[in-house]
Amino acid sequence: MIILGIDPGTAITGFGVVESVGNKYKPINYGCLRTGPELSLDLRLKLLYQGIMEVIVKYRPFR
Repeated sequence: MIILGIDPGTAITGFGVVESVGNKYKPINYGCLRTGPELSLDLRLKLLYQGIMEVIVKYRPFR
């Protein structure tokens, strides 16, 4: 099973993708999405949405 964890924020949103096999966990990818303070809130949320969707499409944690 692939698990996606998200640490929400509008300036920095962290994410981690791990694979669970039995009772063992293996890190697959992790990182953060950053938005600049000069951007409007709606644009920041749009960029965060697009970034998280890229992670979801790539690793498909819903399988």
